[in-house]
Amino acid sequence: MWEQEFILGCNQLEELEVTRIDYLRDLLWKITNIDSLACLKHDDCSESVRNVLEKCDVDADLQFFIDNNKSGSKKPDPIPYENYYNGKALPPSRPQAGLPPVGILPKQTPARPPIKPPSPTRPPPRTNVPDDDLYATVDNPAPESNPNSLRL
Repeated sequence: MWEQEFILGCNQLEELEVTRIDYLRDLLWKITNIDSLACLKHDDCSESVRNVLEKCDVDADLQFFIDNNKSGSKKPDPIPYENYYNGKALPPSRPQAGLPPVGILPKQTPARPPIKPPSPTRPPPRTNVPDDDLYATVDNPAPESNPNSLRL
């Protein structure tokens, strides 16, 4: 009796294992097909980059960039050193129209007036405090003679 159940159980486990292996094989086959397709696309892109690079002429490209982006044939004046630590900036040699001189910023008005800090005030006197030495205040500390007095 148990031998027949053992044989049935082994047959079911074998069927499950065959199904699992078939599924894994099919999944790996699909993944390798996708990988192969991606490699083909990558190779096509690399080939198009190679074709463009074959047409590249470095000297002509540099000359084209220079011709289109040059700013003039005269070398600009050297920039003078300005020591800002001593508070004396050099006057500009040639100010540009509409711009403030170098080292001098236009005066800016604050958006709102500065906030004044509150002035220190004394706390109001304490009125309903018993006169015995058990209570201490910041303004009038308790005498040293009473060991039960609080020290702040």
